[in-house]
Amino acid sequence: MSIPRMRTAAKVLEEIRADDPNSEVTLNYIRRIIRLGAVPVVECGRKKLVNVDDVINLLASGYTIPEIEPVYGIRQVQV
Repeated sequence: MSIPRMRTAAKVLEEIRADDPNSEVTLNYIRRIIRLGAVPVVECGRKKLVNVDDVINLLASGYTIPEIEPVYGIRQVQV
C-alpha cells in the first residue's frame, strides 16, 4: 500500500509544473475543482489537502467545470 501524495492546491500546481513546465493549469482552476468537490478533500486545520494523483487523473479524463447561469437584475433577499 502506497502513501497518497496529499498536497495543498499550490503544491499540487508545483507537482504538475515539475512534470510539465509549460502546463496551462492554473492555481485558480485547482482551487475551483476543490471547491466544487470534484476531488476528495481532507481538511487538516485550515488547510485543504488533495491527492495529487486524483487531480492529475481528473485532468486526464477531460473534466470541465460546469457552467453557472448568471443572475441578472436585483434578487429578493431571503429572510
